[in-house]
Amino acid sequence: MKIYTSYFAKHGRLPAGVVGVSISRFPPHSLEVASIVSLAPSADLLMGYKYKLVNQEEYTIMYNEQLKELDPQEVLREIERATGGKDAALLCYEKSSDFCHRHLVAKWLNENCETDIAELVL
Repeated sequence: MKIYTSYFAKHGRLPAGVVGVSISRFPPHSLEVASIVSLAPSADLLMGYKYKLVNQEEYTIMYNEQLKELDPQEVLREIERATGGKDAALLCYEKSSDFCHRHLVAKWLNENCETDIAELVL
């Protein structure tokens, strides 16, 4: 199973065989995708960043602390279950070039599971 990152606006352009998986707290209502809510930023962190109470550096530190509470191997198994073993695209809202927690998830999994997760260029 290969894992990529992308964003919801590109969901309809995912290559055949790549299954979108939401890692956002609230995926768009118009998309029927599996969700892994444990990878979504906490509500406090999300609101703190949205209302500029937390900057990118603080967000990164706090989100990485949240990830430390998870077992990366179990997260990989959860992704595999969500896609039925097909390739996955971890999805959220921000564009590829924007700061986003999905890039932090990719880095965390790459460092802890010897994966090679990268942004899917569509």
